[in-house]
Amino acid sequence: MTDGFYQIENVFRHKLLIARKNNRVYVGDSKQLGQSIFRIEHVQHREYRLRHNQSNKILCIYQQSLNLEAPLALDSHL
Repeated sequence: MTDGFYQIENVFRHKLLIARKNNRVYVGDSKQLGQSIFRIEHVQHREYRLRHNQSNKILCIYQQSLNLEAPLALDSHL
């Protein structure tokens, strides 16, 4: 998996991760392309961060929100 800009899609419902103004992240449809663009950043071996491109905040899975201080590291098996 390479660093870059991505839209993250729910495979079963074909909906995208959408960032909203209240710093929450939802699965749904967006008419504004920028709400659904996330940057994948390589942290270390097999660990990645999802950063919202417009707000520059990192997705925090525990709070289901975007946060500047609570990074989420993903384990990629690709």
